[in-house]
Amino acid sequence: MNDVDYGVIGFQFGLCNFADYFAGIQLGGLFNFIKNNSMGVQGAFLFNWNKSYDKLFITGIQFSGIFNFMYSYKSTSFSGVQIAGLWNFHAKGSFTGMQAGGIFNYVNEDFTGLQLALAGNGAAGVMGLQASFGFNYAENFRGIQFSILANGCKGDFNGLQFAMMNTNFKNTFGVQFGLIYNKTGETVYGAQIGLVNYADRIAGVQIGLINIARQMRGIQIGLCNFISEGTIPFLPLFNGSFSF
Repeated sequence: MNDVDYGVIGFQFGLCNFADYFAGIQLGGLFNFIKNNSMGVQGAFLFNWNKSYDKLFITGIQFSGIFNFMYSYKSTSFSGVQIAGLWNFHAKGSFTGMQAGGIFNYVNEDFTGLQLALAGNGAAGVMGLQASFGFNYAENFRGIQFSILANGCKGDFNGLQFAMMNTNFKNTFGVQFGLIYNKTGETVYGAQIGLVNYADRIAGVQIGLINIARQMRGIQIGLCNFISEGTIPFLPLFNGSFSF
């Protein structure tokens, strides 16, 4: 075990490594722990842990067999790459780079870059790409969400969604492509393509087996087309309306 009360510039190698401040390379047979800021590379069989009660600034790469954890009670700024066998966690602050987790990735504030996971990805704000076999979720999103099962966005979504089911609770600016289901809680500015499409309002096009909208400025193409406040509330094959 290596334990340094203050800063380290250079190299730490052991079963467990501890440092307050670090610049260099940490390789731990079990885990690495940094109390404050770091710049460099952390590699561990189990996990890497960076936690501070003050501001935390990290630049570099973390890779571990199980998880990477990064948290600050005030603010965190991370630029680099997190790679873990199970999951990556980053809290409080902007993150620029990539997360690759065997199971799950999570960023709870600003994020720009790439998230890749088998089970799922979650982030508060995303500008980039989320890709998983399970699900992707963001508070606000700008870019591409791709998953086998489901994508979701609590706030406004800007870009492209592709999954069996896509759900955006506010506005969609772009395209939802859902093999089974697309839903936008407020307005779609673009297109919905899937078996079942639903939007409160849409400025664009819906293409599917069943298309549903309250108000529309555009067209619907499908077996059953509903515009509840349209000129014609229901038409088979084709429907349209050109005012909200």
